[in-house]
Amino acid sequence: MALQLPSSIASPLTKPTTASPLAQVSASVFTRRVLLSLFSFVVICLRDAEGLKGGIAIAEMLFKSSLLALVGGGEHPAFPPNKVILWDDFAAKVVIELVFKSPVLSVKLRKDFIAVATEHNVFAYTVGGFRLRDVLDTCGNPTGTFALSSQKNSKVLAF
Repeated sequence: MALQLPSSIASPLTKPTTASPLAQVSASVFTRRVLLSLFSFVVICLRDAEGLKGGIAIAEMLFKSSLLALVGGGEHPAFPPNKVILWDDFAAKVVIELVFKSPVLSVKLRKDFIAVATEHNVFAYTVGGFRLRDVLDTCGNPTGTFALSSQKNSKVLAF
C-alpha cells in the first residue's frame, strides 16, 4: 500500500525518479516535515525543514516527544547512511550524532536507552550522557531486525 501525500505537503523539489517509493516518500516528508495524527491521518503540524536537503531512510520517534532519530537514505541522502542524528524538533537542533563503521539498518528509542542495528552488530547506548553500554555481535542481519522492550524497568533486547 503506497502512502499518498496531499499536494499541499508534497515538495516541488522532489522529482519523480526510479528510486524506491520509500525513498521518494521520505524525501518528500522530510523536505516539509509533516506530523500526522495516528488515528485520523490529519496533518497536525507542517513546517519547512530548513537546511535538510536529501532523503531520510529511517525516522524513529521517541514516544510523543520531540526527539527523532534520523538516518539518511535514498539517491541523495540528507546524512551519511552510517550516521544516526538525534534531532530535537522543539529546539530545532541536533542533540547528538552517532557514527558507525557500517550502514545503520534500524534504530529503536526508549526514554533511557537507544539501540542501533548494523548488519553484524547491535549497539546499545544509555541516554544519560549517551554512553555506549554494549556492542552485541549478531549473525548476518541484512534488514537490521531487532526489538527493544518499551517498559523502563524491563531490559529486553531481542535480535
